Amino acid sequence: GTNPMDANSRLEVSGFRCQGGKDFVVQWSSVGSKFYSIDSSTNLSLGFPFNVISNIPATPSVNSHTVDVHQVKQQYFRVRVE
Repeated sequence: GTNPMDANSRLEVSGFRCQGGKDFVVQWSSVGSKFYSIDSSTNLSLGFPFNVISNIPATPSVNSHTVDVHQVKQQYFRVRVE
């Protein structure tokens, strides 16, 4: 959720884990009728210039997505509401 009038409405990463040595699974809270994107970066001073995936439909109350990370030693991810 992202309702600015509700203090309990927030986008929150609820879990993440490595899977099989080459995949990274990220989970986040979601609400109906929203779409989400995952962005990535290898250097936080550059922000998040790479879009991993967009238009992920909400599957309330939790969404998850698996990202292939086997070729990158260090990577950061951000989940955002579109």
